Amino acid sequence: MKQVKFWTPTIIWMTLIFFFSSKQSVRVSEIYFLQFLFFKTLHLIEYAILFILFYWSLKNTTNDVDWKNRANAIIFSIVYAFTDEIHQVFVSSREGRLRDV
Repeated sequence: MKQVKFWTPTIIWMTLIFFFSSKQSVRVSEIYFLQFLFFKTLHLIEYAILFILFYWSLKNTTNDVDWKNRANAIIFSIVYAFTDEIHQVFVSSREGRLRDV
């Protein structure tokens, strides 16, 4: 039961990322650079939060040394970002691009 408590926030965050990736893209600015900057910042923040949550889950549910938990959290976040881009290929008005990872 302890494991569920520590993994629930991570699973919820992953679900939110998936949900919002399923939505049609929005335009926040007519200026390409501002739009680009906004979405790159958003991507960075959402995956930084995923890294923190995944690291926290691992730290509290495994006996691995800290550097392994950090490495696993980084790898997991990158893999999830990659799969999210693949998912966006199948969403109308979205594009899955490797440069977004």
